[in-house]
Amino acid sequence: QIDITPPASNVQIDWFGDNTDICSTRALCSGNQAVIADFMSTDENTYTCFVTANSSGIILTELSAATATFRSPPKNMITDSPDINEGRPLIITCNATGVPPPGFVWRKITGDVDFGRVMIETRTEGDYIVSTLTIDPAVVMDTGTYECV
Repeated sequence: QIDITPPASNVQIDWFGDNTDICSTRALCSGNQAVIADFMSTDENTYTCFVTANSSGIILTELSAATATFRSPPKNMITDSPDINEGRPLIITCNATGVPPPGFVWRKITGDVDFGRVMIETRTEGDYIVSTLTIDPAVVMDTGTYECV
C-alpha cells in the first residue's frame, strides 16, 4: 500500500510506475492510496503520483511516493537430524531462500546447548543460503530437537 497526502482538496491523483498508469493496470486506487495486491518481484519500482487540479488539468505537484521492494518470507528446510555419535561432530544443516536473503537463528527446542562446542557457518549455494550447526565433540546431552528460524 502506498499513501500520500495531497497538497489540496478537490484534486485528482494519478499513480504511475515506469510511466504507466498503475490504477488501470495493476493497482486498486482510491483517493490518496494505491494498493498492489499479490505484490511480486516484477512490481519492484519507484511509484510516482501526480496531483492535478480537477477543473484546470494543471499539475499541482509531482510526488515521488515510494520505492517498492519485493520481499518474500524465507522457506526453510532442515536436513534430518543425524544420530549422535558421542565424541564425534554432530552436523545439522538448514537451507533457506527468500527475498531479502534470510538470516538464521539456531535453537535447541529440548534442553540446553554448551555453546563452547558450537560452531555455525553460513554460505550461499545457488539460490539458497545454507547454515550449518556443528557441535564438536557431541555428547549424549546433545540429543534433542534443533530448529533454525
